[in-house]
Amino acid sequence: MHHKLSVFLLVLVLSIAAVLPAAAAPCAFGAAYDPACDVDQDGDIDVFDIQLTAGHWNQTGTWTGGGDGWLLTGNAGTNPTTNFIGTTDGQPLVMQPVGGNVGIGTRTPGARLNVVGTSWFQGDSTPLPAAAGKGIAIGFTGEQGYIYGFDYATWTHKNLIVQHAGGKVVIGSSTPAAGKLTVVGGASEHGVHVVSSANTDGVYVGSAGRNGLTVVSAGYNGLVVVSAPIIGLVVESAGVHGIDVAGNAYAGVFHGNINVTGSCSGCLLANFAVNAGERTLQPGDVVSIQAVTPTDFDSGPTLWQVTQAQPDQAVVGVVAGRAELVTEEDHRPTETGKRLVPREGSAQPGEYVSIVYSGPMQVKVAAGESAIAAGTRLTVAANGSVRPLQTRTVDGMIVTEGAPVIGVALEAPDKDGLVWVLVNPQ
Repeated sequence: MHHKLSVFLLVLVLSIAAVLPAAAAPCAFGAAYDPACDVDQDGDIDVFDIQLTAGHWNQTGTWTGGGDGWLLTGNAGTNPTTNFIGTTDGQPLVMQPVGGNVGIGTRTPGARLNVVGTSWFQGDSTPLPAAAGKGIAIGFTGEQGYIYGFDYATWTHKNLIVQHAGGKVVIGSSTPAAGKLTVVGGASEHGVHVVSSANTDGVYVGSAGRNGLTVVSAGYNGLVVVSAPIIGLVVESAGVHGIDVAGNAYAGVFHGNINVTGSCSGCLLANFAVNAGERTLQPGDVVSIQAVTPTDFDSGPTLWQVTQAQPDQAVVGVVAGRAELVTEEDHRPTETGKRLVPREGSAQPGEYVSIVYSGPMQVKVAAGESAIAAGTRLTVAANGSVRPLQTRTVDGMIVTEGAPVIGVALEAPDKDGLVWVLVNPQ
């Protein structure tokens, strides 16, 4: 009797268990509503919640727990070395393939890619395949960052426009100047360096309201055009100056012929020489030439040998100042890098000197010579000074002495014994 009762109770328990529902797993169908399980926050737990947390459910909708899925409401406790969005087999990662914007650092992106905050680009994966087509490449390789427009389908360069509609561009500084482009170079740097411009102009300025090109300061060269098949620099129109340049050595160095349409105000023609005499040559001294020697200097193929002019000697010009020999490390392959540069001051015997042979110059007047006025023709007196040409009246005609002429006075001498002369030795 006892044995039969035990069997009956066991069968009853199993029968009840068979008809009662199984205990639901966490976030499973039939479980009590839990906001943590409602991934899409629509008030219930359905197939969409299961799909959105695929890392926590299997294909039958059974809770598996754990997983590597990313929640749309954000994740916590992640490790960037193991938790990431991407592929592990090198295949492309596609986002928004049919439209829509992507935001980084913002919840309201206004463009296909909207980044709020500083962007940082490292590495270089160029050249890209032909399928990349046209675009802009930004990267870093070696010790240089780069940005350029390119078409990899046709392997051709494309234009890169900076500040298309306005604004200013600054290179080497955070403070723009008055111009559209401000270039601030450091010590021993070029302001603008144009290496080669095939079949076009090296630097082109179509129109400028003020100066076409202004170089305020450069540690080395303000503008360099090494090669241009047509024209190195073009300024079509400028409200004030087409080019405004100053240099410690030269304001401009031209390798080849120069064509100027119009006047050249204040221009002087000069040549370098060596003080071959025994006396110091001062600015304003008239000099005579003794010889010409060849040189390998980039500033000219010859050097004059000059001395302080004396009466009846043939004169070649007037001392503008001393000259300094400088050596340039950055020079053309055909050059030696040695160049004479005009400087202020006197030239001692054996030193280099700059001689003006055409143009307006102040010249030293001989002591006691006061009969000089504008238009007076001048010749050499003692020790490199000048005096008026002497004239005599013979049979009613004014005869002028046949001494060498240094030029024509432009005014009367000043209180320092100097007179402005349009130098033109004859």
